[in-house]
Amino acid sequence: MKPLNKTVCLCVISSFLLPTVLTGCGSPEKVIAIVGDHSIKEKELFEKAVEIRAAEIPLDMDAGGTALTALIREHLLEECAKSKGLSVSDDQVKRLRSYQDQFDLQTSVRMQRSGQTPESLDRSIRTSLIEFSIGTENAKADAKEVESEYNTFKSQPTGLPTPADPTGLVANPVRRPEIITVKILPVPNKDVGLRVIEMLKKDGDFKKVARALNPDPSAVANTGNETPVSREALKQQAPALEAAFSKLSEGQFTSEPISQNVRSRTNANQMESVYFVGQLVKKYPAKDFSMEDARIALEFRVLAKKNAEWQTHKDQELSKFTQQLYKDNKIQILAAKYQTSVGNFVKSMVASKAATGPTGTMGSGGGAPAPTPAPNTQPAPSAGGKP
Repeated sequence: MKPLNKTVCLCVISSFLLPTVLTGCGSPEKVIAIVGDHSIKEKELFEKAVEIRAAEIPLDMDAGGTALTALIREHLLEECAKSKGLSVSDDQVKRLRSYQDQFDLQTSVRMQRSGQTPESLDRSIRTSLIEFSIGTENAKADAKEVESEYNTFKSQPTGLPTPADPTGLVANPVRRPEIITVKILPVPNKDVGLRVIEMLKKDGDFKKVARALNPDPSAVANTGNETPVSREALKQQAPALEAAFSKLSEGQFTSEPISQNVRSRTNANQMESVYFVGQLVKKYPAKDFSMEDARIALEFRVLAKKNAEWQTHKDQELSKFTQQLYKDNKIQILAAKYQTSVGNFVKSMVASKAATGPTGTMGSGGGAPAPTPAPNTQPAPSAGGKP
């Protein structure tokens, strides 16, 4: 049997999985919208739509409309940067991606859970870099200031206190703490937990055991997922679990259920005692980054200090550019299905002073990773079992 070509596959997949996303299955080359010199085609829309999560979809749009607004904004940013003579190199994307992959071990976990591809992650990183370039007018960090920033952080602990949340820690951009990846499962009581541990030792299938304990799919979805967590943060927020995992080697299960106080399922302001069983999957030792490896993150920090209003400036510049493009009739929604909902989104961008995305959409770089490290915090496990 002759294999299906890409066009046929796209039509088959879209007709079964995303019947409300695309306008038809005529051709992946069909133009859905035009932004400046770029034509958004059906294939590009489909690829973006499959990345959309339900929580990101506004009430007045479907996944296709949400994807289209995100694509329009991405291409507006690219066109705006081009009009200013700004560009982002593949090397910049590669360096930031490399840094984030090493610093934030949850990147791969988030990609796996969201279905995001490496290519779409690189596109999101590029969008973040473009935003920062517009917001800072492509300013360059002074090498001596970057070195000073590095030396300051090099002598500080991996987790830095933040005034906004005294109980939390902000990541040191040049020092990654010790990380462990774990799987945990809440159990009703100690006796059941002991039986569960024996079951897990046979095949390690957390999902199967979770379904046996609770057939509700929503309860199983986030249970037993491999999750990276800072030992430091875990010790602060779930000390009983951290103490249990500290005794394990890679691949081992907790010898008995661990009692840990967690946020109540019915009242987030209260704590309740819940038993957990768990497995230590892998250990990652603490890592001190060289100045060269962390340079791109340090450059962002230096420039962000000097350009504290860069996000506001970026939004203003994008808004002005969008207004001119719209006036010149260079933003067109050709697909009838989206002319109202997405058209209204474009009009709101034109009318506003800051071109941001609608509530629920990937309004800033399609959910792209921030140029600087994310906070080095890990929430304490909830009664639902997600660490």
